[in-house]
Amino acid sequence: MRLAFSVATLLTLACVSAPLTKHGIDVVGTAADRRQLAGSWRGTFETPNHTHDGTIQFDIDDSGSKGDGSVLLTDQNARLRVIYVRISGADIAGAIEPYFDKVCNCTVYSTFTGRLETPAIRGEFLMKLRSGPPIVGSWFVTR
Repeated sequence: MRLAFSVATLLTLACVSAPLTKHGIDVVGTAADRRQLAGSWRGTFETPNHTHDGTIQFDIDDSGSKGDGSVLLTDQNARLRVIYVRISGADIAGAIEPYFDKVCNCTVYSTFTGRLETPAIRGEFLMKLRSGPPIVGSWFVTR
């Protein structure tokens, strides 16, 4: 429970301080940290009960400052945009655009944290629902 609270707190702080753009991913961090993310990344995400599973893809330019990316929520056939990624050293945080979820019949706000372990990133995501406890899942991508 303490881990979930810590993750929720970190993700909330990351969302509050993140810039938002209409298109693409904003990559926030020092130039050296951002360059660590350059390249094409592909992977998967899942929740313990498998109600929210899917694939992840994002591409970051060579400077590490801009990119494009999305997650495909398989069971709902929804493609969601990655809004931003913040990197500091090997620690990563970010957010996915809010979406209407058919399972809870509500708008869901999702954030994520992770750790860069070249050539992979693994972490957790948090889905905030209208009511009930948040859903925590795991994600993994490789370059």
